[in-house]
Amino acid sequence: GDPSLLDEVSSLAPGEMLELTKQLNGNSADDNSLLGETWSERFSKSLFEYNTALEIDAAVKSGVFNMNDYPVREGPGAEFRAAAQFMKSRGMRKVDREVFSVKHDTSYDTHGDTSTAGLPGKLGQANQALSEFIAELVRQGIWEDTAILLGSDFGRSLEPNSNGGSDHGWGGHTVMVGGGVKGGQILGEYPADLSESSDQWIRRGRMIPTTPFDSVWNGVSQWMGVESEADLDFVLPNRQNFDASTFFTKQDLFEGPPAPTPPPTTLPGFFEAEDATSFGSGTQAKPYSGANTGTGIVDMGGTGSWFEFSGNDLILEKGGACTIDVCYTLGGTNVDRDCEVTLNGDVVGTLDFPDTGGWDNWQHEVLTATCLVGPNTLRITAVGANGGPNIDSIYIQTEAVSPTQAPNSAASSPP
Repeated sequence: GDPSLLDEVSSLAPGEMLELTKQLNGNSADDNSLLGETWSERFSKSLFEYNTALEIDAAVKSGVFNMNDYPVREGPGAEFRAAAQFMKSRGMRKVDREVFSVKHDTSYDTHGDTSTAGLPGKLGQANQALSEFIAELVRQGIWEDTAILLGSDFGRSLEPNSNGGSDHGWGGHTVMVGGGVKGGQILGEYPADLSESSDQWIRRGRMIPTTPFDSVWNGVSQWMGVESEADLDFVLPNRQNFDASTFFTKQDLFEGPPAPTPPPTTLPGFFEAEDATSFGSGTQAKPYSGANTGTGIVDMGGTGSWFEFSGNDLILEKGGACTIDVCYTLGGTNVDRDCEVTLNGDVVGTLDFPDTGGWDNWQHEVLTATCLVGPNTLRITAVGANGGPNIDSIYIQTEAVSPTQAPNSAASSPP
């Protein structure tokens, strides 16, 4: 007879396909093929990057990465600003140290008359970009953990050419600035003789460097935690070509602790739902690899189910007007799941929690309230006939209010 059509509707519940795929690609065996192992590795990495992107997107929408005090520029200012925004997201991206490359996309290759090459304007643009970048890092509290190296791919000749400009050279300078940098010093050996009789002179004022470019990176690498000789040789492949006595160490370059402090594991005011203080009947915190952030979710039950943050589990640095952003998922129901939100004993509103179209589609519901400085108590209770959704996280943003301005300030602690 005629072949029958396959049923196009999956028999798997919402979210199960993704979970099964994760399990299949997480298993490994000795007889797996190279193709299969490569596929699983790439797939797992893609899932991690996807979940991280969702996490960062949620934070961006909540406004946590806003840098309203940082001017928007073109040229190097735009690149430095992008680097600062990435640095602000380091906790979300789960990194504790990284390197950024910023290029000033203009020509310093002054073969012509340097007096008419616009050099002062270019340097002024670079100085403005650096000044605004440093000011933002100070606001973020990470200037002490940042080092900036300024350099070029080649130096310039000391003698002018026939056009009154300079040509490509060998030796140059590397300038280093940073909150923890041991500044006010010149390292390396400056040539005692800049004439043609110098052993380092190579026609028309091209000087052979006395110190390898790898020298400063040796100290920076140590400061960033690369300590062993083998690891240093790996990150600096040309290091073995030079005398070790020419290398700068972290002690030569930096004050205080040699390595940057790790980023915060969470954002101020950001709370994973699974870390709640207590749970009512029918509500449970459970691990879930498909969580938008963290390692799990709160699975709310039927009408009357609830979970609560209280005491030291919900401490806010600022009080006053606040927004409460709840990240949730709800798939395949086509009905809202209303929940009542109580803050410090007062009902502050009801969140509708409409269907998100799938159990791995994370969305946000937001309401406004007034919070305290210090410990707060927040409870979310399912009040609709269909119970509550799955909750991933809660993000509370507050305005700067002194303790005396916050309601019930006598019960609040100072910021």
